[in-house]
Amino acid sequence: MHLLKNTLFMVLILLVIRGGYELSYPSKTPSHLIYDGVFMESVLKHIHKITEHPHAVGQATHQVVGRYLERHVQQLNNPKIKINQHRSHYYNQHNRKAAALTNYIIQYPGQTEDAPAVMLMAHYDAARFSASGAADDAAGVAVALEIFKTFIQQNPTPKNKLLLLITDGEELGLLGAKAFIEDQLRHHNIGVIINLEARGSSGPAILLPETDTGTRGLIEAYQKAGVPMPVSSSLDAEIYAKMPNDTDVTPFKEHGINAFNLAFIDDHFNYHSPTDDLAHLSLNSVAHHLIQSKSLLNYLAETDLKHLQSDASPVYFSVPTLGILSYSRSTSLIIFAVLWLSWLVLLALTISHKNHGFKALIEGLKPLVMTTFFVFIANYILLAAVYTLIPGWKDILQGFPYGGHALINAQLFLSLAIVVLIYRRRLPLNHAGDALFSLGIWLIAVSFLSLSLPGAGFLIIPAAAALPVAFLNLYKPAWAQQLAPFMLLLALLPLGALLINLPVALGIWMTPAAMLILVLMMAPLNAWIEGIQGKDKTAWLLIIPVIYCASIVFEYRQFTPYRPLPTSINYLKDVDQTHAYLFHADNRRGDWLSDLFDNPLSEEATQDFQKTYKKPLTTLVKSDLNATYPATIEAHKPLNQMNYQRINVTVKATPGTDIVSIYTQQAMTIHSLAVGGRIHRFKTPIQLAPGYKLIEYHITDNPTFTLQFEVSDDTVFDWQIQSHRDGLLAEFNLSERPENQMAKPFIKTDLITTVQDWSFGNNQ
Repeated sequence: MHLLKNTLFMVLILLVIRGGYELSYPSKTPSHLIYDGVFMESVLKHIHKITEHPHAVGQATHQVVGRYLERHVQQLNNPKIKINQHRSHYYNQHNRKAAALTNYIIQYPGQTEDAPAVMLMAHYDAARFSASGAADDAAGVAVALEIFKTFIQQNPTPKNKLLLLITDGEELGLLGAKAFIEDQLRHHNIGVIINLEARGSSGPAILLPETDTGTRGLIEAYQKAGVPMPVSSSLDAEIYAKMPNDTDVTPFKEHGINAFNLAFIDDHFNYHSPTDDLAHLSLNSVAHHLIQSKSLLNYLAETDLKHLQSDASPVYFSVPTLGILSYSRSTSLIIFAVLWLSWLVLLALTISHKNHGFKALIEGLKPLVMTTFFVFIANYILLAAVYTLIPGWKDILQGFPYGGHALINAQLFLSLAIVVLIYRRRLPLNHAGDALFSLGIWLIAVSFLSLSLPGAGFLIIPAAAALPVAFLNLYKPAWAQQLAPFMLLLALLPLGALLINLPVALGIWMTPAAMLILVLMMAPLNAWIEGIQGKDKTAWLLIIPVIYCASIVFEYRQFTPYRPLPTSINYLKDVDQTHAYLFHADNRRGDWLSDLFDNPLSEEATQDFQKTYKKPLTTLVKSDLNATYPATIEAHKPLNQMNYQRINVTVKATPGTDIVSIYTQQAMTIHSLAVGGRIHRFKTPIQLAPGYKLIEYHITDNPTFTLQFEVSDDTVFDWQIQSHRDGLLAEFNLSERPENQMAKPFIKTDLITTVQDWSFGNNQ
């Protein structure tokens, strides 16, 4: 009976953790939803039109999407609305990508000419080769269009100006946003940005306040706006700021413009894939985007935007149904001091207690060490076993597999079962020492974490919840056992979403770390566990929930048209070496085109190919297929000066080419580079070692583009030029993928690549 109670409470803990996540955003959203005058049906209509075809930069359908957006705004027939196309070239010197771009700038006046603008922002390009872009970012564009339209209908004379910026080239490295800043920013007084993004196709839209100063003004505005169902924490924001994640907001933040960045990230396996379509898009997530951004716009358009500026950053977190709770960092320090002082008092009382003493503290070490060790190892082994039994998951490069949430549930139950199995042998007399030691460990961990990430201060909540129980353990252990489960559930409610979001955001292999956090968080409150003495014949009950969840995980082992297996295939021919190859980057691909890969080359040859052509792959074969589409390159030197030379290069790609990539084969130092006539001068010259990418140019409607270099006088141009074009399967009349497979995201797949060498030196 004791173990049955433990098992039932384990289920309750999982429901609270899951509930904290699921209750954080809408559920069962109907397609006919109307929120504050915004019709979900209109939003979905935009998403459908935008995603009718793939629409990456350079594809003809991408320009169709741009014309649709422009036509929709024009059809509003509002004389106050101004719409402009911003055309430009841009080169990102960090990832070396470049393209011709078209941003759309839609303006609506405020009450005064010098009023600052509230800018809505989303991007209308999708990832190349594999994505339809329903979540990323057609949903953001559609929501932005509809709340812009609805707001000006409801409020024809807002205090602040409104600006809707629909950017291009975000997927290539924020090209449109960067070009707008350099070309257009000086013409606009932008007070704040609401940016709508996605890195998955479901889940809550998480608020990430972006600023180069403090977040207090943004969080206070978010609270005053009365945004329903907020999901955010100061820890989320600080972790995000330290990661190499860039959105269109990033370059604006570098120019001192604050932003509310809203993004949903769950079902990450659909990110940048063909399954990022309307069929896989969660209406709940779109609704969460809509209600948050509309509420923010209502408030920001009528308030003094100067109040958003702040040098301070609070500690804050969201609680389902309650909203965002925040307090200053000085208050956080006081809370830490009070809890540490209380723990020291508890330590003194425990040591001086006749039934405990210093020995009780030491005895608390053993179960905690055992629990953390076995929880981490068991969860790691479970993950490794699942990936071994479902090898196709290794080809889901986003890091979160189709059965990810079922796997998280299994790991939650597994971790809770280990906790119960170890702590159920502890007597009530042991609870005081157990709580004291584990509480001290949690306080130490959170204190050190808060030194580098002050926003983590709210993680002190479990310690605050555990202290009353710890004191009762000394004098009223029966009361402590009754109070512990309630305090544990109270502590888990605001932190459940954090535990789920950790593996969702950072990958399923972060689950052992998330389970470790859960165990350490729960340890001071383990008095809830019903102790068992003597033989126990019902221990097997604990494994039932684990087996049940694991069985659900294995329902995802079969790939289906709705959950397809990512696969790849590419063709490359080096016209200078006369060699042709086929290769793929898959761990599992079934029988599709398997006959083409019957005679793979050696590992040494594969590594040499990777080094020469910079291609990710697992299998390489020589091929008798023949298709070449080389570019024509012309160069001349219009001007020579004493210490440097300018060289103009014209690249004429074969019509139908999608991308031209250029790699250096000798070291180069570049002082400035003009792409398509746009000059990029670098604060420090770009140093390129042999084999480094110089540029990856995404071709739009003109297969010819120009480059102008300013380099040292002795520089020799020695390049490897790769011309990529889509349509490998049709070119060679190869069979299409089975219905349960799709083009692999993050891999340039299904390409015909033509490689050629080209050089130009001082004597030419």
